[in-house]
Amino acid sequence: MRRVIVAVTRNRALAMNRQEGLGTVETGKVAVVLILAADPVAEVSDFRQREAVIRGGRFRSRHSLQRPERGVY
Repeated sequence: MRRVIVAVTRNRALAMNRQEGLGTVETGKVAVVLILAADPVAEVSDFRQREAVIRGGRFRSRHSLQRPERGVY
């Protein structure tokens, strides 16, 4: 499972030649951070158990994710 996570983050950025701005969580890079209630490495379906999302510097709780805003997920 760890290979899958790396494949869809770091390796995807490398394939698109965008590793300077995407792919890993570092200062100056664009990131969407999912905060999960369970371990997706143990079970892939745990990606569905979102507690919060941080995107564009905005924190969205699980409850606010149930009411999507335009352009934010």
